[in-house]
Amino acid sequence: MSETIILANERDRRAYAWLLARVGAEAIRGAIGQLTGARKPYVSNLAKVLGVKLPTAAELAAEPTDRETARARIADLQAAIRRS
Repeated sequence: MSETIILANERDRRAYAWLLARVGAEAIRGAIGQLTGARKPYVSNLAKVLGVKLPTAAELAAEPTDRETARARIADLQAAIRRS
């Protein structure tokens, strides 16, 4: 399902994980179906449809990054350093 939701950055991924834990996959699927007009399936739009207020960036950042994400980010940084 996360393939249909726009996750543009790490904050979006954390917000999506929080939303999924909070309301569940079925509610998120229903919210995607309720998006009207040209609204895209951004996490913030889904939260609005569900009537849920997302945590602030600081609150989401307080959660630890999982090992796989951290390793991928380190690899990206190392590659950028090698290119420069």
